[in-house]
Amino acid sequence: MIIGLTGGSGTGKSIALQIFKAIGYATYSSDEAAKRMYADPKIKEKIIQLLGRSAYNGNEINKVFIRKHIFDDASLRASVNAIIHPAVTSDFMRFVQLHPGHILQESALLFETGIDKRCDKVIVITANEATRIRRLQKRDDLPASEILQRLNAQWPEAKKIEKADFVIYNNDHDHLLEQVLTISERIKDVHP
Repeated sequence: MIIGLTGGSGTGKSIALQIFKAIGYATYSSDEAAKRMYADPKIKEKIIQLLGRSAYNGNEINKVFIRKHIFDDASLRASVNAIIHPAVTSDFMRFVQLHPGHILQESALLFETGIDKRCDKVIVITANEATRIRRLQKRDDLPASEILQRLNAQWPEAKKIEKADFVIYNNDHDHLLEQVLTISERIKDVHP
């Protein structure tokens, strides 16, 4: 059984993924896999052709440069995604072969890339905008204007919630662990 986990930047997907892993799910982070894909020589060559040599600092991706360019230009963002996402999909399919049972796949772009179509259930994690901005400022040390630009480039939270089987609310006073455990039990009740 494949369960998708998604939510916008700053909602707490990574923490929720860690909790699911701790309680026994095989977990796959599409976001982490995408970062690994940038190191693949064939992908690196395509990214450089698209964005120029400044997309890399030696062998490491230049996250600041790439982020700035793809969030400023929707067509460029789509072109980068067209390079990265097929590689992530292939990597995930290998992961599925190695992990029978319940697999939780995290992806910020679960709906946008069609990953949800191969999921048996989808969990959306959400938080209010002010909480997300504060978390992203702390994590990425970015100005609020740049964070808002990033958030506005993503699907609206309400649209994701509409398509979800389960929703986790992860604002400051919500109990993330309890919500994850409750959803896990509901999933196991449906699919033993």
